[in-house]
Amino acid sequence: MKNKQLILNRRSFTKGVLYASLPLSISFSSKAQKINIADRTAEVQAAIDKAVRAGSNVELEAGIYGISKLVLTSSVNFSVKSKGIKFYQLSHEPIFNISADNVTLSGIEMIGNPQGAGLIHADNSQKLVLSHSNLHSGGGTAITAIRSSGQLYDNAIKGFDVGIYAYDNKNFSIYQNSLRHLSDNGILVWRSVSGADGTRIFDNQIDNIGAKSGGNGPYGNGINVFRADDVNIFNNKISDCAFSAIRCNNAQRTSISYNKISDCKEVALYAEFGSYGTNITNNEINNAAYGISVPNQDNPKGMTLIENNIISNIYGYSPVNPDVKEASAISVERNTIVRNNRISNVNGFGIRAGWGEFANELEVYNNKISDVKIGIAKSMVGSGPILIKNNIFQKIHDYRISGYEWHSRVKDEIDK
Repeated sequence: MKNKQLILNRRSFTKGVLYASLPLSISFSSKAQKINIADRTAEVQAAIDKAVRAGSNVELEAGIYGISKLVLTSSVNFSVKSKGIKFYQLSHEPIFNISADNVTLSGIEMIGNPQGAGLIHADNSQKLVLSHSNLHSGGGTAITAIRSSGQLYDNAIKGFDVGIYAYDNKNFSIYQNSLRHLSDNGILVWRSVSGADGTRIFDNQIDNIGAKSGGNGPYGNGINVFRADDVNIFNNKISDCAFSAIRCNNAQRTSISYNKISDCKEVALYAEFGSYGTNITNNEINNAAYGISVPNQDNPKGMTLIENNIISNIYGYSPVNPDVKEASAISVERNTIVRNNRISNVNGFGIRAGWGEFANELEVYNNKISDVKIGIAKSMVGSGPILIKNNIFQKIHDYRISGYEWHSRVKDEIDK
């Protein structure tokens, strides 16, 4: 339909129906604001195709553009230099559908359809650049990048289910983005099978991540890494997550460093189920149900290092996961060095060294532990060596080092 006119209505969106022939409205604030939005997809697609042929930047006049679906199959630079251009998502399809190399999208404001499938979808796009854009008020995943490489930086993402989904990529960089008020997850770096990935995630601000879809860990995370090896996560500020700030599952050689984390309702930093060779260093964790957990009992390969972290105010129960019944600032099982960490105000254990028979090749030394019930809980069941030495204890409520068999304390105070 040529020059189709749409007025978007949030009430119709929530019913999952979009009626093109009815006068509808959408509300963007506490006061209803009705905006007539013309479907200008053909106009914008023509401008893109013209820029591709000319090898120039896409040129658009300031204004409001209703978009059903734009297709980018050739290299193009779509950089908005001035304010005043807004794209409104009129269909369930992403606004931008990219399947070309050397595509740049920059400076674009996009307002989503709450029933839509995100705003940007790139598949097999190398040297992709998405930057300086504002994406808000949509459904699904704001930005999806599959089998691609490139950079996502300085974008503001708000009001989606998931902020960024990076799948089967190589050497992607995700940095200086703001991700807020997301109902399920912040940044996902996943692979179809385990393998080298190399994504770098740094200097992002992630806040208010929910777990609308439920479960006990797949949702509610600021950053989630799954099957992706050699991922580097550093210098992010992450707060108010329903589950974890950073959660790694079956991810090898992940580096997690210099992140500032607060207000996590489950484990703040989690490297679980087949993850090994993880470096968790120089992070600050404040106010969480649990601090750092590395339950890597099923994989003996690769030494994990937990060093120079500052962990405080661990309260020991989770309002979202009833399985979390006691607090630890740090909990490890095998092939891990825990050293030079500062731990304070924990409603439970400072460090749990081993869990039942899953206790092997552990070194716990030079940590400063204060204001906790039990300084270090050492498993008495595991067969492997556990070295505990040169730790400093202050304001220990019960015991400095106790022996445990799973949940049960079997020795109140042991020397090492």
